[in-house]
Amino acid sequence: MEEVVKKETKSEVFQKAFWLYMIGNILGFLMEGIWCKFKYGRWESHVVSMIGPFCLIYGIGAALFYLCGRRLKNKNIFIQFLFSCLVGDVVEYICGYILEYGLGMRAWYYGRYFLNINGYICLFMTIVWGFVGLIFIYFVMPIWDKFYEKIKGKILTKICYILAMIMLIDFIFTMICITRWSYRHKGVESKNKVINILDRKYDDEYMTKRFNEWRFIKK
Repeated sequence: MEEVVKKETKSEVFQKAFWLYMIGNILGFLMEGIWCKFKYGRWESHVVSMIGPFCLIYGIGAALFYLCGRRLKNKNIFIQFLFSCLVGDVVEYICGYILEYGLGMRAWYYGRYFLNINGYICLFMTIVWGFVGLIFIYFVMPIWDKFYEKIKGKILTKICYILAMIMLIDFIFTMICITRWSYRHKGVESKNKVINILDRKYDDEYMTKRFNEWRFIKK
């Protein structure tokens, strides 16, 4: 008798990707801090959020690698590798482009690396993303799917959607504060009372300390 495979709902797929997004946020924060401690002898909190210890680019990457891995799991390993390279490069390039041309800032720069494009992406990191994708497809996905089947339930679903709303609010708030930081650097004054409060509470000193790896580009 053939085993009936239950088709996952969109909600289940979303929840799996979202929890990996959250895990990626926190792991990214920890890995960046440990790396700085090892390399520079000091801990640096490389967050990309105003609230919580979250490095969002790692979370976004984890969710995207998982979702893409689901599509690629039956493909040839060479195609899996190339597509994973592309996913990592696209995320880094878009984020780097928005930072530079939208905010006049940089958070990383690969200009000294061999075969780089505008310092946003480089051959070395492209290869790294390819292997990260393969790790997701062959190790992370099978383990995560089995683990999720054991813990899923109505309570976890409610927590997931509540936390998703909180993270969305945090993301919007972060974008507002970072944009104002950039505008203040450009000399753009605010005539909005609410924004004025944000300017006082989250001033340049606070933002520089929180986003300590971000730098304004000197024109």
